[in-house]
Amino acid sequence: MELLLKGNSQAHYAAIRERLLPKQKLISDQVIELVNLQKTQAATAIKEAELTYTYAQRLMLVSGVLAFVLVFIIALLVSRKVNAQAQSLEYQAFHDELTNLPNRMLFLDRLAQAITHSHRENVSFAIMLLDLDRFKEVNDTLGHNVGDQLLQEVSCRLNDAVRESDTVARLGGDEFVILMEQSDLQHAPAVADKLLKVLERPFKLDGQLIDTSASFGIAYFPEHGKIL
Repeated sequence: MELLLKGNSQAHYAAIRERLLPKQKLISDQVIELVNLQKTQAATAIKEAELTYTYAQRLMLVSGVLAFVLVFIIALLVSRKVNAQAQSLEYQAFHDELTNLPNRMLFLDRLAQAITHSHRENVSFAIMLLDLDRFKEVNDTLGHNVGDQLLQEVSCRLNDAVRESDTVARLGGDEFVILMEQSDLQHAPAVADKLLKVLERPFKLDGQLIDTSASFGIAYFPEHGKIL
């Protein structure tokens, strides 16, 4: 620039410098401002990246905890369902489907326990067998639905008339058996009389009054039999 200005007056040179210097300073300031802006943006980007990484770590931790809790809940629900199904199957195996009374299998198990207890404590127990009179007539004239209702009502009355320690079971059809633990020779006949009166009350089924009665048989252990 100075070479091009040789021969020109010093005033012209000074005028040119005065015009160029402000522009050069403006460009320099803009470059510095641009560099500072880039530094600020870079720092912001780094900070955002650090926050994103921290958030991702926390999210992974929370997700892991939630996954563990979810697996635990599922395992608990499955375990409860399996236990409920097992209990249901066990109940069905040992109870009569129609009356919900103990069935023959459960009765035989409790009978074995009663025999063991009788030998150990030297006490007696009684077994009462009963079947309903004219039950076949009810089925034939009124239908099996009414017959089933009659068996259910009889089951409820028998259960309500004996002690909680006694076992009322349904062997099948209209045959029932009652296991009376620690029962002497006077107790069982008194229970039989009570049951006769209970069953003599008419049953109201399907809008009809049905009269019924039952035949009883009583045996004592060990008086009437021994286990060889």
